[in-house]
Amino acid sequence: MAPQRLEFTDRTRCIKPGMGFAGSAERRLEALAWVPDSDALAGPWPLALYCHGTDGSADNATWLAGALAADGWLVVAPFFPLTSPATHTRVAGPDISDAGEQVRDVAFLIDSLLADPAWAARIDAARIVVLGHSLGAITCWHAAYSAATRDPRIAAAVMLGAGDPVVAAQHAGIGLADAGPVTGNVPGLLVSADKDLFSRMMGPPGTAFPRLPGPKCEVTIRGGVHVWFHDGDAWPADHRNPDALWFAARSPDMAVPGSEERVPLIGPQRQREITWAAVRAFLDGHVRGDAGALERLRGLGMAFDEAAVTLAEG
Repeated sequence: MAPQRLEFTDRTRCIKPGMGFAGSAERRLEALAWVPDSDALAGPWPLALYCHGTDGSADNATWLAGALAADGWLVVAPFFPLTSPATHTRVAGPDISDAGEQVRDVAFLIDSLLADPAWAARIDAARIVVLGHSLGAITCWHAAYSAATRDPRIAAAVMLGAGDPVVAAQHAGIGLADAGPVTGNVPGLLVSADKDLFSRMMGPPGTAFPRLPGPKCEVTIRGGVHVWFHDGDAWPADHRNPDALWFAARSPDMAVPGSEERVPLIGPQRQREITWAAVRAFLDGHVRGDAGALERLRGLGMAFDEAAVTLAEG
């Protein structure tokens, strides 16, 4: 299923210069859209906005975008101008201090899609969700929950490998220090991996879930890692954590806690199988109103030995 390419320009915001990009007086936003099979699945469709992580791309989780589209979701994924090397800015590296603008990009994309007659007719505006990985998950958190940045049109949020987005906002210099306290009652799903080297640096494990107002769920995948939430099958034979390969390629002198571990891991396909089961059950239950899906979510730990589930109804 090949995605369509979209482009919108926010003439009220700029792209600041950085990482080899000269800057722009307007904020041009490119995106990809995966459209459900209109012959089999009639619209209007629920809308899922997917946010990529640091040094990522709109199409770096095609396994998830494709599964959502096949399940009847319109999936739109932006290329964030200063954290994706695959967009028009051609940045030499990611500038994570632009994450505050990424949160505004989410709202701008919703505005733009609902203002376009062709897209607006195909979108169920009461069922808009955000999904993200890594810095994209942090972007989703602040778009859904933070008092100064939240968009009330968001009906649910799914965050993969998010760490603790509040700690990240306060200490990581990502441009969200003034996002404000957590508020609202938007259903939230955190999917975490216990061998995730990225998230370990964004707050102690387990600190994000209590911050969510609920209803909420956290699924922890034992033997999972950060990079297997998106496309790619790197899996060193010596049990080296593939997250460490990402850091070694970009910041070889950086000491990454946990990179010295050599432990058996779950594998990328199994991690994605569990992730999709959790995401689908959560969205079907909280956005589509399927009570049976919530039962499947509660029973995920029995369906998958590698999954631990924590729920709170809010």
